[in-house]
Amino acid sequence: MYSRSVEEVKTRLELEPNLIDIYVEGDFDRDVLSQLYNAKKNYSIYIISDIDISSDLLDKYKLTSGCRQRVLVLAKELERSSTNNNCICVVDKDFDHWAGKIEKGKILKWTKYCDMESHFITEKFIKKILIDTCRSKIENFELFYSAFIDVLKRMYSMRMADFFLDYNLSWMSYGKYLSFD
Repeated sequence: MYSRSVEEVKTRLELEPNLIDIYVEGDFDRDVLSQLYNAKKNYSIYIISDIDISSDLLDKYKLTSGCRQRVLVLAKELERSSTNNNCICVVDKDFDHWAGKIEKGKILKWTKYCDMESHFITEKFIKKILIDTCRSKIENFELFYSAFIDVLKRMYSMRMADFFLDYNLSWMSYGKYLSFD
């Protein structure tokens, strides 16, 4: 499948000043933002795997080849072009705000919370999904939600400790340990 180069992205932005391109880390982020911007015809949302970010560019900024790092590289490269005001590169904060590594820029935008998914962790939304959509039988939803948030906080704390202590632990997929019982 064809991937556009960074130079092609720059050219597109230069030649189409009325369009607004948004580049995100992956499919979920694209799908969420597509729902938010579906009524606005000028917006195009792309996942970073659609763009060819060369290993030379990654090396230039001392970044790895992960999706988040590739969005950061694209943002840095587009920042260098003075005419690219019609582009947004969105990345998850992860732990960068704790480490003081949030870089400001006119193109690079960070999620408000550690990731895109965290914007939807409200009691009302979780209740709607679990009770209304999934028809789960939860007797005391307030107690369930409180425990749910506590587990998320603990998981986040463990991942943050792993990050700052540079243990590079391998994390198991949670999905295979969850059941519907």
